[in-house]
Amino acid sequence: SDLYIADEIFVCGTAAEVGSVSSVDDRKVPCPGPMTKAIAATYAKAVRGQDDRYKHWCELVK
Repeated sequence: SDLYIADEIFVCGTAAEVGSVSSVDDRKVPCPGPMTKAIAATYAKAVRGQDDRYKHWCELVK
């Protein structure tokens, strides 16, 4: 399975946003890795309307 050879593993969702996975079965995975950190930072800015590239994803609720 790809999980056993992955350099990094993360999960994402609306409430959890981006979270790193530290192990699969008994195999340790670097946590969080550089790609996971980059994706998490971009996602956080995007969903908060702080990145102009993704502002069209957001709708202001008052």
